[in-house]
Amino acid sequence: MLAAHKHETKFTHNDLKPSNILIKDGHISGIIDWGKAGWYPDYWEYGSATRQKTFRQDWNIILDRAIVDPTAN
Repeated sequence: MLAAHKHETKFTHNDLKPSNILIKDGHISGIIDWGKAGWYPDYWEYGSATRQKTFRQDWNIILDRAIVDPTAN
């Protein structure tokens, strides 16, 4: 449960989705569209990214490898 933990405030993108991630030669070369970025609790990026509408069916698998789920023990 998130409320049981103390969370730090972090600067985060807040709109992470495949169309905002630039790939070159199979590696991330940049992240664009920082218009929604701001200071949020450390769990915010993971939560907002998992709720993105995307055609990639493997998006949540990619996120689980790239971002640590703050609710995981």
